[in-house]
Amino acid sequence: MEGPAAEITWGYHCAAELGAWVLESPPGGGPEWWLRAEVRASDPFRLTQAPLMFVIDNSAAGKPPFERRLLDAHLEAGVLTGRLGPRKG
Repeated sequence: MEGPAAEITWGYHCAAELGAWVLESPPGGGPEWWLRAEVRASDPFRLTQAPLMFVIDNSAAGKPPFERRLLDAHLEAGVLTGRLGPRKG
């Protein structure tokens, strides 16, 4: 799964605006997904807080946003990586 833009949120705050992103399954399969994304803008403090959420806006398709917890987030050289957890709530 991939897309052109998404967002990392902490509560109602934007922690990072993402450009191109991709979700990959771990080697050998498994229930977890890994995120790799280009970071357009970020707030270093907010990215250290929890819980962080990976959010894809699906309003153009008339659907609710795709939201998953972002675990083990790591930002290096403009690329954010992390593991996606369960849905919000």
